[in-house]
Amino acid sequence: MNNADTNLRQVTDNLGHTYLLTSKLGQGGQGSVWRTDQAQVLIKQLTAQGSEQHQRAIEHLSWLMRQELDSLHIAKPLALLKAPDAGYVMELMEGLTALTGLLEQVADEGVEGFLHSGGLARRLALLKQLATTLALLHARGMMFGDISPDNIYVSSKVEHAELWLIDCDNISFEASPCRALYTPDYGAPELVAGRADFSTRTDVWSFAVLAFQLLTGNHPFKGDLVNDGEPDLEEQALAGALPWIGHAHDTRNASSHGMPLSMSATGKLALLFSRCFEAGLTDPLARPSMAEWLEALVEASERSIHCTACTSTYLLNPTKTCPFCDHVLEPEHVLFSEYQFIPPEQLPDWHPRSTADSWHRTGRVVLLQAEQALTLRRSIPSMWASESLAPLAQVTLADDKLTFTPLDVPLTLQRAAQVVHLAKPISLERQGGPDYILHVGKLDAPHMAWRFQW
Repeated sequence: MNNADTNLRQVTDNLGHTYLLTSKLGQGGQGSVWRTDQAQVLIKQLTAQGSEQHQRAIEHLSWLMRQELDSLHIAKPLALLKAPDAGYVMELMEGLTALTGLLEQVADEGVEGFLHSGGLARRLALLKQLATTLALLHARGMMFGDISPDNIYVSSKVEHAELWLIDCDNISFEASPCRALYTPDYGAPELVAGRADFSTRTDVWSFAVLAFQLLTGNHPFKGDLVNDGEPDLEEQALAGALPWIGHAHDTRNASSHGMPLSMSATGKLALLFSRCFEAGLTDPLARPSMAEWLEALVEASERSIHCTACTSTYLLNPTKTCPFCDHVLEPEHVLFSEYQFIPPEQLPDWHPRSTADSWHRTGRVVLLQAEQALTLRRSIPSMWASESLAPLAQVTLADDKLTFTPLDVPLTLQRAAQVVHLAKPISLERQGGPDYILHVGKLDAPHMAWRFQW
């Protein structure tokens, strides 16, 4: 559309507000999204054909406007367009751009593009926001429907990691899914084959594909076999007839491009991808829930290391070495390992009730580097982002001193037989020797404990 055409194109909503369409953001099977002459206001124009389809779209949008979605990062409809236009008005904060650009930067520039677009830390932060929104949506019995990079907008500046979902007219209750189109590359196999409707499990599939792309630069089903082969191989792969590129036993479709998953995902995340793209290929119920994805992403963030040499971010590894520049992590850091402690007298009657049986290691590890602060919260529950939980204690590492500040619950610092109850902040000089244990909560009740060396 040229400028002359654009200047003539206006739409009006049912509240009487008129908007000038200035530039098209995207085009899909159900319509197009436009920027307008008003900051932060977008217009979605639907391509509904026929009075029956038009009426059905209006009814669904009217229903969607009544849903409580304000707490989620979803640009919900604010007003409907007046006839003859079909569509709605939505608001989106400024400074956002389609996630597509982030994927294209890695495709064009490889590892350099990965690092220049925010690296691992930013990708984990974006995925946590997306997983949180979808987990909360699914908890309400609702699904998003068409999840794709074109429908996700993120901060245009690499130092920020804001994420919002747009084009939400496919949202519906799982019990009565709306009729919708999926985006090629992101549709679950059962959608591609026409065997099923949209569901929370098709959302999970789309999320997993997107997450894999963000973390590795590869589509999980487009390995060398597909990329170098005939077009029908891509169709087979997207329909679930070929193995994903990380399959443990069937390596026909392995990829020689992109970043290895081991560089950007913990073992827990890697297992979730395997479950989704192997057992979940034919059995949607075998796919990990969004709650599982969220928990794994938060734990991966807690194991992230900021490289002071090349300023990239990488995951904790046995040698604590940056894979991008081979710089070894400075010794001024602390590793906290989480345990759940149950007093022996509160173990079940059938249990031996020994002290050793009171300690359960959760597998959660948090890394604190010099000049950083860490907020300890309860164990990550199955569905909520850690930031939604009340802070229990603050830990700061600065000037080679480790400072503990109690916030919401009693803190007790234990080292061998020495036990100190913390009623106010306390700082520890580096000493070496036996491990410390920080008890977060009352000692005579089940509580969280963190083991560390200093």
